[in-house]
Amino acid sequence: MRRGTTDLPPMTTSTIATIILITYGGLLLLWLLTLPFARRAFSKRAAIHAQPQDPPPASRRRSPWTAAGTLAVFLANIGTMGMFLCAAAWPDLGGFFESIRIPLPLEVRIAGAVLFIMNGVWGLLVLVFNPAYTPFFLNRKGRLILATQGPYAIVRHPRYASESALNVILFLFTGVWIPLLGILGWAAIRRQAVSEEEFLLRAAPEEYGRYVATSGRFLPRWKFRKED
Repeated sequence: MRRGTTDLPPMTTSTIATIILITYGGLLLLWLLTLPFARRAFSKRAAIHAQPQDPPPASRRRSPWTAAGTLAVFLANIGTMGMFLCAAAWPDLGGFFESIRIPLPLEVRIAGAVLFIMNGVWGLLVLVFNPAYTPFFLNRKGRLILATQGPYAIVRHPRYASESALNVILFLFTGVWIPLLGILGWAAIRRQAVSEEEFLLRAAPEEYGRYVATSGRFLPRWKFRKED
């Protein structure tokens, strides 16, 4: 009989936790090793601007709902991965995942694992090319550094795009539907991104305006595709 993917061992809770731990552990180590270089290189090539003093338009001020929805996208992913790590440490919790897991073909789970690793590498590149990254626009003590290289040369909000995609990727990888709850926060992610863009356009209208004209918000800008 020809050996195929159906003969592979099932993707257990322990296997998933191991992939998560190795992926993020390795990426964390790489980030710590590259952080000093990234900070020096980023500070040299990135433009520094003063933060705008005028308040944002009332329609675009960050509301508690926007912040909560944006955070929900992140927490759906973090919570799911944390539960798998806990289940690997305490096997008695493994039965909980069986009750909320949707049976998916092994090929889909393997594809999800590959996408999970690729998503993690993308997230590392975001931090390498923007070591001052924060998921919310915060006061930077009077200075603002624009990131336009690496993943930022492709999309303006690579971290938001990564976390939103991870809501679906984790479901494909694990079969657990919990990360899909993050989809409820996608509208908040978009509103948050638009608010940040308006903030940056007031801080650096010429430079950031040129950047907006040549990049997509969450997806690469193609000539035949309108803005996100």
